[in-house]
Amino acid sequence: MDTEPAQGLDELIGAVKRRRIVLAGVAAPVLILAAALALGLPDIYQSQATFTLIEQTELGGAGETYDDQYVYALADRVKRSPELTAIVAELNPYPKLADEPGEALGRLKEDISIAMVTEQLLDPRSGREVRVFKGFRVAYSNPSPEMAEQVAQRLPNLYLQIGRSTALERASHKIGFLTSEADQKRALIMEQEKRLAEFKQRNFEQLPEVAQANMNLRAQTERQLEDTERELRGARQNRVFLAQQLNQEQSGPTVGNLRQLEEEYSSKSALYSADHPDVVALRRQIDNLRRSGPSTSGSSLQADLDSQRESLAEARQRYSDDHPDIRRLVRSIESLEARLAAGESATASRSAPTAISVQLQTQLNALDTQIGGLEGRSAELRGQIYALSTRIGSTPEVEREYQAIARDLDSARQLHDNLTSQRMAAELEAAAVSSGTADRFRLLDPPRLPLEPSQPARLRILVLGLIAAFVLAVAASVAAEMLDARVRGSRDIRNVLQISPLATVPTFHNSVYVRRHRRRLAAFAASVIVGAPLAYLAVSLLAT
Repeated sequence: MDTEPAQGLDELIGAVKRRRIVLAGVAAPVLILAAALALGLPDIYQSQATFTLIEQTELGGAGETYDDQYVYALADRVKRSPELTAIVAELNPYPKLADEPGEALGRLKEDISIAMVTEQLLDPRSGREVRVFKGFRVAYSNPSPEMAEQVAQRLPNLYLQIGRSTALERASHKIGFLTSEADQKRALIMEQEKRLAEFKQRNFEQLPEVAQANMNLRAQTERQLEDTERELRGARQNRVFLAQQLNQEQSGPTVGNLRQLEEEYSSKSALYSADHPDVVALRRQIDNLRRSGPSTSGSSLQADLDSQRESLAEARQRYSDDHPDIRRLVRSIESLEARLAAGESATASRSAPTAISVQLQTQLNALDTQIGGLEGRSAELRGQIYALSTRIGSTPEVEREYQAIARDLDSARQLHDNLTSQRMAAELEAAAVSSGTADRFRLLDPPRLPLEPSQPARLRILVLGLIAAFVLAVAASVAAEMLDARVRGSRDIRNVLQISPLATVPTFHNSVYVRRHRRRLAAFAASVIVGAPLAYLAVSLLAT
């Protein structure tokens, strides 16, 4: 049991010795191919230009931008640009493809590469590290370092020009769209303004702007109506008094009438002051009767009765039945009716009118004219108040329609102003793009002449070839050992016969084995010596 590890190691070493031809046969081609690739691939020189981002456009979080998508789209437009055809025709970067410009252009596009420049930063909102876009690199690879520099020198301007043309085209489309929309809104505004003007003209007196003026005018008209009604009542009252005086003057002063007026004057003097209108009117009537003296001329009793009744009707419109004037007129009417009932002539001849009666008649006519004018003025003011009330009542409905039209007009104006502002901003953006002040990227590092090749990575190819040779050789030897059914060593005997051997006989190599082994080594060495140059030559031809 103590010899198991040693025996296992011996068996492993023996297995490796037995499969050394397989190991060498698998590892040698891989190593030869890796060496041929590392030594036979031509040098490729790369010249690159670095652009830095002037202003970053964020989506909402650190590292989430549209800038990388914009760069990829810009690179695609550059590769489809006719300027690349001009570069191929002018610089001829591939002399072997001089007669095939299409293939040369395709190879030029393949040799142009783009890489994003990012930076790891700490996001203050999430507290995690994020990759932030900072710029991009444009590189061109060519076997000639001078040619790589010459082509790379043309690429930065091409990227800037195409980026500007793209931005200018986008700004031009935007300006055209905004101009069209602004024109449509301007036409809509003119239509809305015309509609609003027609509405104002049609409903001028019911507009919300004049609602307060209508209310003030109605209040003023109501005050004028009150003053007119007050003046009308005074005029009617004066007419009653004048009509009484005229009747008395026409009927002649009688003792009974004078005594009646004196009694009435005494009663009212006890109730009112000396300057009260009723007291003054009674005093004036008494003075007139006293100055006129007795008169035998009789007036028409029926006319006097009708006049007294008319005065009574007018007085009752202002006073109650207990008023002294009402009682006096009632007594006068009863007296006239009694005289008519007693058989006194109702058509007594009238005497010539006196100066006082003419004056009273003139005053009465003037009062009638004044009363007619006041009544017309009152009716006119009432009509105005009704019209103003109708306007004020219809103002809310008119205001609702007016506000709807005004709101549509304001919305159209706001949209037009917004579109105009956006169009002006787009025009400024187009001007900035044309002048080169609106570029999103700035050339940070221009292309330079490459001093060392960027490809191929020879050491990396050799290391990868060595690893691949080892892995493949071990895998091949293990597979060959597993597929071999012959019995070798004590372990195979124990596995097959389930018994342990008593002793092992060492392997003896005779002269035949030695000669065969030497021939195999010679063939392997010859294959290596011949295969390595052939592989190098094949790789070189394929690379060119």
